[in-house]
Amino acid sequence: MKFSLHLVIILLFTISFVSCDQEVSVSPPDPEVPQASLFINSSPVDYDIYLNGKIQGKSTPDSVFFLAAGEYEIGLKHELYIDTTINVTIIEGESVSIDIDSYQHPLFYSNIDCISVPAGAEIFVDDTSTGLFTPSLLTNVIPGKHNITFKKPGCRSFIKDIGLVSNSTKTIYGAVEDTTIWLYYNTQNSSIPSNYVTQVEVEGKSVWAGTLDMGLAHLNNHNWEIYNVNNGGLPADNITALSVKDDNVWVGTTVGVAKIIYGQTTIYTMNNSPLPSDHITAIVAINGHEAIIGTKYSGLSQVFFDGHWENNRRENSVLLSNIILSVDRNYWYTVAAASIGLVIQRRGSTEWKRFYPDNLLMPSEYFKMARVLPDNNPDESVLFLTEEDRLCLYENLELKVKKVNYTIYDLHFTAQDIWVASDIGLLKYNRDLTLVEAYNSANTQMKANLIYSVDIDSDGKIWLATSQGLVRFHYPDYLKKKNGN
Repeated sequence: MKFSLHLVIILLFTISFVSCDQEVSVSPPDPEVPQASLFINSSPVDYDIYLNGKIQGKSTPDSVFFLAAGEYEIGLKHELYIDTTINVTIIEGESVSIDIDSYQHPLFYSNIDCISVPAGAEIFVDDTSTGLFTPSLLTNVIPGKHNITFKKPGCRSFIKDIGLVSNSTKTIYGAVEDTTIWLYYNTQNSSIPSNYVTQVEVEGKSVWAGTLDMGLAHLNNHNWEIYNVNNGGLPADNITALSVKDDNVWVGTTVGVAKIIYGQTTIYTMNNSPLPSDHITAIVAINGHEAIIGTKYSGLSQVFFDGHWENNRRENSVLLSNIILSVDRNYWYTVAAASIGLVIQRRGSTEWKRFYPDNLLMPSEYFKMARVLPDNNPDESVLFLTEEDRLCLYENLELKVKKVNYTIYDLHFTAQDIWVASDIGLLKYNRDLTLVEAYNSANTQMKANLIYSVDIDSDGKIWLATSQGLVRFHYPDYLKKKNGN
């Protein structure tokens, strides 16, 4: 038994030894890592680096390491610049540096063909004058983003941002709009929030513009202030009425009234005041505490200095209709046009009376708007528009009537003239209701014939609320140019 056990152990040991001897192997040594490197610099920088057609995930300036000896094709690519390819010989263990200057390549640069209407505008690139005037071709422009400006005295500058790529020519057409007579403010060239301007009121150098959908804009000394629902300045962004008196601004909307005094806003609605309706159609500012407000279905509302309100409706006053379409005021009296009948309130009185002079045969009882003459006229002289589109002027106990075949949106008196905002442009009538001049897109720089509101500043410049933005018509300079002065 002992002999057998020793024999088994010897056999197992022999087998194990033979087996281990069969599993032993020897691997060849690892090849040495190449130690050559390549540093690539470029002018301009930020080229993507390619090695033998394969992108390296690196941009100039940068290095590529662990290169074996041999010939390599180095490629540089950029989305704006011309591609560059160069062949390099790499020697084992050495470091090679190359510097590629694309500025020396004749196809690296771009061109800009500059054309303006009218011609003769000075060309600026990135706020630096080129010394050239339109039309001109700018050559050897470095590819990339640039700001192009055309400037011409008396004109609004044309400004455009462009992108250029190597070996290309881009043509820029720009209108340097003559602003000496007509000046447009729209969303493309100013901070006005909407091109659809429905109301305009001017006091001194301060211009207020109400929009259809984006609130109220205030232009003062080239600076803009915006009032809307989002910044808490208005109850709604649809401006339906606007009036300014001694820097006190009253604004009518479809959801109530806002009073703005030196940037501070107070909002009145049916929920927090005696206002009989939130849908405002007309408004006249008397001062910062007093105003007369016309509503769509609830008559006239008057706010007094002591804070109390008086609401006049058909049921409790001389009003024949609760639909108020316009309110206007001068120093002597206030006139309101309802859908049926006109009413007058004399200065110093809170009583309204019907405008129905004894000697006057009214052409209609249905009205669209009414305006009073300038402050220096104490008589009850009224310009009004009837539902049948009859323009009527009652002055010096005489009524003049003119039938019109276009839509009138606003009327404005001066000492001599009547200015009409309409759907066929801006019209000027004399006090005999004779059409003197018509201004529209066919004979002026006006971009739209649809004019909703008109007002005149202290310098005689006419401001228009249009469907294409806010417009300033420099009427005094127009007359000088017209008369050859």
